[in-house]
Amino acid sequence: MIGMKIIGLAGGIACGKSTVSYHLRELGAHIIDADAIAHALSAPGGAIYELYIDHFGNDILAPDGELDRRAIGAIVFQNPAERAWMDAMVHPMIRRKNHRCDRRSARVWHKKRSFLIFRCSSKSVGRILPMRIGS
Repeated sequence: MIGMKIIGLAGGIACGKSTVSYHLRELGAHIIDADAIAHALSAPGGAIYELYIDHFGNDILAPDGELDRRAIGAIVFQNPAERAWMDAMVHPMIRRKNHRCDRRSARVWHKKRSFLIFRCSSKSVGRILPMRIGS
């Protein structure tokens, strides 16, 4: 869309991405939170939920039926092949969901998940605003 600014907001844990996105929203920006999209797709019945169970089996389920993120993390962060599989499968799902969001009224997009921006979505944003906590 002509004139629409698409900005990726990137940074580590607790560097202020949520605070900055709050202020951008107050200024009229449309916020898309990639973390929230990933969590929704990972809920029981969601596309990522089903994909993970098909790939990893039921051992990655918590007693309440939710995905056990620690169990998944233990697998993918210990095994580069599993991490590559996850990145190749999950990140495109999140990108597709991002693209389905209403872009007609968006002036600024905010994608809080920094690895998605740098690994998967850097072509979909016009500018990336890196954030870090100052000393």
